[in-house]
Amino acid sequence: LFKEQWIYKSSWDWQVYPIIRLDFNVPKDEDLKQYIKNRLKNIANTYQIFTQDEYENYSYADYFRTIIEKLHTTYNQQVVILIDEYDKPILDVIDDVALALKKRDILKGFYTVMKGVDECLRFVFLTGVTRFSKVGVFSDLNNLTDISMTSRFATICGVTQTELELYFRDDIEQLAQTQNLSVVDCMQKIKHWYNGFCFNRNAVSVYNLYSTILLLYNQEFSNYWFTSGSPSFLMKLIKKETNLELFKFDNYQLYASQFETFEIDNLNLTAILFQAGYLTIKGYIVEKDRYILSYPNLEINKSFKKNVFELFSTAPDTNQNLLSNIADALTENDVEVVIDYLKQIFLNIDYDVKISYERHYQSIIYLIFQLLGYQINMEYKTNIGRIDAIIQTNTHIYIFEFKLDESAQIALNQIKDKSYLERFLIHKKPITLIAINFSSKLRNIDDHIIEVVP
Repeated sequence: LFKEQWIYKSSWDWQVYPIIRLDFNVPKDEDLKQYIKNRLKNIANTYQIFTQDEYENYSYADYFRTIIEKLHTTYNQQVVILIDEYDKPILDVIDDVALALKKRDILKGFYTVMKGVDECLRFVFLTGVTRFSKVGVFSDLNNLTDISMTSRFATICGVTQTELELYFRDDIEQLAQTQNLSVVDCMQKIKHWYNGFCFNRNAVSVYNLYSTILLLYNQEFSNYWFTSGSPSFLMKLIKKETNLELFKFDNYQLYASQFETFEIDNLNLTAILFQAGYLTIKGYIVEKDRYILSYPNLEINKSFKKNVFELFSTAPDTNQNLLSNIADALTENDVEVVIDYLKQIFLNIDYDVKISYERHYQSIIYLIFQLLGYQINMEYKTNIGRIDAIIQTNTHIYIFEFKLDESAQIALNQIKDKSYLERFLIHKKPITLIAINFSSKLRNIDDHIIEVVP
């Protein structure tokens, strides 16, 4: 593994241990118990510690225990266990709670084996996305340490600013030349696109290594995270989330306790978005023991919103064209045409997507204008209320008020009664009031009023 690397040629005193290495990236339709036995059989064959007949006589858990014990006695060394994606079999079926619980119980039978053979183990390392309770890892293996959010290991999964400048200087200078930028401006652009991941409240942020390497290799800024694909389990959770408020992820607060172990049938989507890399730590409120979360950088911000927009749609390509049409119409200040295109996008919303409350429609409107590159402020606070949405362009100001199963007139009256527009008169730009009513029956806009302030 380390040939061609500095450590391979160094004076490091390599100690050899028998290793059990497992990857739980299992095809979701495959029998999990049989998969475990087959993988363990390959390891046993490598070390020549089992015969075929012996293999058949054991359950998957007993086989695991016996392999550990035989490796320990045969080699007179403690065993190293490396497990990648410990929770993947559960995540793959997270939308089917009964099946997820069944797979959880199988994994519990496997992981709890390690507690009974502790004296045979030198080192155990597991990776995964989230902390599931009752899997036998966090509850039963009390000698494991979760290093996910500890300061000591906070930069282990990325590149720090110091490392970037030290080891990639030549590549960055070449990129700056290619992009016709100064090195300082180029460095700032790299930071804006790919830096910002933070895994501890006191830690420095790190760059996404995958995207940074591809940037320097291709010599082009691009959304590399999006092309690598999003975890399917995450998209399933988002699709069925009943409390989804996308506009709140720009500055979301979460108690420290909410990062702890989860029940399969009661998952915290925001905490999982953090663990999956879509949100990161931006601050910490000591007196409240509360984290402030947001998107790490431009790349993740764009990736997440593009993924969700496509997830919601039954016609992604059509909706992409509609987005372009909305941008053109707004440039021409043709709000009536913008509304027509918005209606067409709502017609393409997947029926399985939960849009039962006003905040769900708000989230989709927010998503649309964010993807178009507009700065849209949701639930903008005034002295006597909150404006549902504000868009400010170089030439115009648009004030939105939304209602569900009421009327556009009620929405317009609220804008006027609460004097939402007064604080924007100072900007000396044309102001357009847009009152929209959504129909829960039609799952679309059924009434709207557009009024330009003289």
